[in-house]
Amino acid sequence: MSEKKKGWFYETEPDGRGRTETVFNSRKLAKTILVAVGIIVLVLVLNPISCVGKTERGVRTMFGAVVGDEVVMPGIVFRAPIVGGVVTRSITPNETKVSIRLNQNAAVSADTQEIGAEAKAFWRYEENKIPMAVRQYQPADIDRILQGIIIEQLKTVIGGYTVFDLGVNTSVIAQRTLAAAAARTTLPIEILDFIISDFDWSPEVDKIVEQKITAMASVDRAKAEADRAEQEQRRVSIEAEAEARATIARAEGERTAAALRAEARRVEGQGIADYNRLVAANMAQEIQFRQLEIQLERAKRWDGREVPQYIPLTPAGGVVTLPTTGR
Repeated sequence: MSEKKKGWFYETEPDGRGRTETVFNSRKLAKTILVAVGIIVLVLVLNPISCVGKTERGVRTMFGAVVGDEVVMPGIVFRAPIVGGVVTRSITPNETKVSIRLNQNAAVSADTQEIGAEAKAFWRYEENKIPMAVRQYQPADIDRILQGIIIEQLKTVIGGYTVFDLGVNTSVIAQRTLAAAAARTTLPIEILDFIISDFDWSPEVDKIVEQKITAMASVDRAKAEADRAEQEQRRVSIEAEAEARATIARAEGERTAAALRAEARRVEGQGIADYNRLVAANMAQEIQFRQLEIQLERAKRWDGREVPQYIPLTPAGGVVTLPTTGR
């Protein structure tokens, strides 16, 4: 026989036929649901957890006011329920548009022409100044104050240039404006960059600028032609000078070559003369040797008689026969 069992939401009991019957306790089920919903609502109302994103920094608040100077880093943050909170600011770059309009807040150039401009400033919160930023400024306040500072500085910088110089000095004007604005702002931000996208002026100034540009282009063309003519003249002069130096070098070479040839001939003649002298000296020595040999031979054959040094001839041209003398 089945036993009677009880659960939180149901009961089981035998029905007398060997089977059990389940009976749900609807009151307990409703009570449990109500308790769960109440807990969820309580958690949502109290909300003791906040989340700071990776590109955000935050500060703790109590009753809406900033508490302390702690900068809350990214992650899960626990706070006081109901009365506590976490306010965040993004540290990614923000953009502030700057516009100077003609006939409204126009700048004035050095040549007293009204100038308009369109530009953008990029900035971000300084992390260590996030508490100050949340305590003293709303994001819209920073944007509005930065606009005013940059417009004032941009007008001042434009005033140092004529309308003809604005276009070619756009980047210089932007950098000078950025440096001046950064030096004068007390906002809890860092100005990262400032870019001028366009300058504007009246149609009358447009005509003047166009005429000036045309005149400057003509001057540039004339200057370029003069430069080319000067370069051509310089080239011809350099070539003529080079040719003159080459001629002088050739003449010097010829003179040196002639001197070398003359020296070679002199040395050759001297060598021949020295050779002839040596040959003559050798021949004289040879003659002396021959004479000595003859004298030696005569001495070997001498019989005591004086032999004339000449050969006597007859009137007819014959050789005179000398008598033989005995000893």
